[in-house]
Amino acid sequence: VEPPPPEKRVLLLLPSDTGVPWTAPLAAGFRETLEQGADTVFVFSEEIDVTRFNDPGYPDRLQAWLAEKYRSTPLDLIVAPGPQPLAFLERHAPPAWQRVPVVALHNPQLGPPPTLAGGITGFASQYEVRG
Repeated sequence: VEPPPPEKRVLLLLPSDTGVPWTAPLAAGFRETLEQGADTVFVFSEEIDVTRFNDPGYPDRLQAWLAEKYRSTPLDLIVAPGPQPLAFLERHAPPAWQRVPVVALHNPQLGPPPTLAGGITGFASQYEVRG
């Protein structure tokens, strides 16, 4: 009898709340796709929302809160859809996340892709926001 495959933990780091028209379908589609695979994948999602909560100390407090929340939950992958989550990770990733692979999603309609730091893989995708 083969042992079951190890569980994987993936974090979807959203730029804003799921009430924004494109974030809810992105999060739902992402979760559905990963959870239908043969491997056991637990999908977590967080909303950094640095645009609405823009006081200078917010990113540091968010970093501390995320570090504590995920202290006992090691991540295998972080997905950063858009420039805000990517910028947050580059400047404020909790120490335990600094070795976790990151996939950055970028919509070419928003301009040139960002320069990616080591350990970050880029993926360009076009999507249409309807609403």
